[in-house]
Amino acid sequence: AAAAALALVPGPAGAVTIERVVAVVNEEIITLTEVQEEGQAAAARLAAAGEGPGRPGPAAPERQILEELIGRRLLLQEATRDKIQVEEAEVAAALEDLRAQNGLADEAALEAALRRERLTLPQFRRRLRDQLAIGKLLSRKVRGTIILTDAELETYYRTHPLEFTLTGQVQLRHLLVAVPKVGDPEAEATAASRASEALAALMAGAPFAAVAARYSDAPTAAQGGELGVLRQGELAPELERVAFSLLPGEMSTPIRTAAGYNILLVEAKEAPVLPFPQVRDRIRDRLFRQKAEKRYQDYLAEVRQKAYIEVKLP
Repeated sequence: AAAAALALVPGPAGAVTIERVVAVVNEEIITLTEVQEEGQAAAARLAAAGEGPGRPGPAAPERQILEELIGRRLLLQEATRDKIQVEEAEVAAALEDLRAQNGLADEAALEAALRRERLTLPQFRRRLRDQLAIGKLLSRKVRGTIILTDAELETYYRTHPLEFTLTGQVQLRHLLVAVPKVGDPEAEATAASRASEALAALMAGAPFAAVAARYSDAPTAAQGGELGVLRQGELAPELERVAFSLLPGEMSTPIRTAAGYNILLVEAKEAPVLPFPQVRDRIRDRLFRQKAEKRYQDYLAEVRQKAYIEVKLP
């Protein structure tokens, strides 16, 4: 049984290496060395990004890495069946783009960066060629099959209004009855009594501006408590929660904060919604990504279903 899980792999200078086979994918094998190399490269990337341990180790369980390799091998086999080819010029161009994007001055700098990820340049070129082949395959089998209609975009816009609503704003008046000595029961009782009087006057129909001018200890008392238009994030959190829950014309009961007792009046409220033409492309991109992800999973499941896969890793 053990022999069935081993394979002879040609090595340098005609040498033959005995490798442990961890999976058979149609007529091809995946070896334990491939799984370990993939894990070491991933761990090195995490360590370089400060997300992994200082000493590179497996970034994921071997079985998880193996599943990813099986999926990749299946897609490469499909690309071969579809006669998809990647020219050397395409690999060179992609390599140059990656070098420039990562600010690497020359090929020596690129090779040094690859060594930190436990990769050689020839290994990376092979991986890049495979990625380009898979990309071409998915363009044909996944992305090229997705159709989005204007009706779908408009339906998404209508059914997800909060995604296209800008930060809300309210026009407020504010009354503050201050508590000058925190922890002083007498001062607390006096402030609470004055806040109750102010609320009673408001409930009886007195204009908020007049009540604020009489009772408020805030700097805006002389302006009838007018705060003007405020956006979300510009009020103290305990006041903001109440202010944005009220409808225009509604008034709060006294709200206790560190400063004292607060009463709010919402005079106007606005939450502008972006028009559909302005967000059409954003919606299209989002729905396309959603459909592409689902189509990719469906396509990979179809490929796996018709393939012969034998996993020898516990």
